[in-house]
Amino acid sequence: MRFDGKVALVVGSSKNLGKAIARGFGKEGGSVVINSHSSSDELEETAREFRDLGINVLAVKGDITEKAEADNLVQQGIETFDGIDCLVLSPRISIPRRPFLETTDEDWMRMQPGALATLYLLQGVIPGMLEKGDGRILSISGNLGSSGAGLLGRNPNAGFAATSRAEILRFVQREYGPQIRVNSISPGLMDTQRDPRNYPNEPGGLPQNNPEHLKQIPLDKAGSPEELAAVALFLLSDEAAYVNGVDVPVNGGYLM
Repeated sequence: MRFDGKVALVVGSSKNLGKAIARGFGKEGGSVVINSHSSSDELEETAREFRDLGINVLAVKGDITEKAEADNLVQQGIETFDGIDCLVLSPRISIPRRPFLETTDEDWMRMQPGALATLYLLQGVIPGMLEKGDGRILSISGNLGSSGAGLLGRNPNAGFAATSRAEILRFVQREYGPQIRVNSISPGLMDTQRDPRNYPNEPGGLPQNNPEHLKQIPLDKAGSPEELAAVALFLLSDEAAYVNGVDVPVNGGYLM
């Protein structure tokens, strides 16, 4: 199997896209460290589900925007599995969607911890990757954010948040390119669980229920977490050995 003997730390993986990536990685022979900052019950339920599938899993609750908790997450993964080969950055900081001119200082400050969390985690995993001479880092941006397409989307804040993380990852990709591959995925409209309070103008509080959004997607549907995970697993695998420094849009054709 593609990931025999490999270990992936998937941040933000108790549900949605991160969970689908971690589950796929584990089903193909890898061990996974999963994480959530908010719900111990949800995290443990996901861990039990993975164990029932025969996946070797470690669940660690922690707020990765706090350096001590990010360091603890990485250290527990290294101690349990003797290293981390792949880091998947999948957490999302949700804020109310509003026009650019209505974006507040508070909105901006709520997004900045995401960049710090990226820094903390990278500083934790990169030394071990360099020692092994092989590492894979994958960022799952906010909705159409990493590639800059977020600036064309419905929420300019996605572009701000993704840009902060993307600049850090770009530096890592240039600095450690021979040993570490760094790529990203920009999701389009995905069929995921969301806090309806952040989408007050959408049908049922979920943008994937809005027929106006779906009309803009040539494939005429929201993407599933499993469809995005398939792309993520390719980028993490040896099959993508010469794929480095790219952003892959998984959006059903919404932007080309």
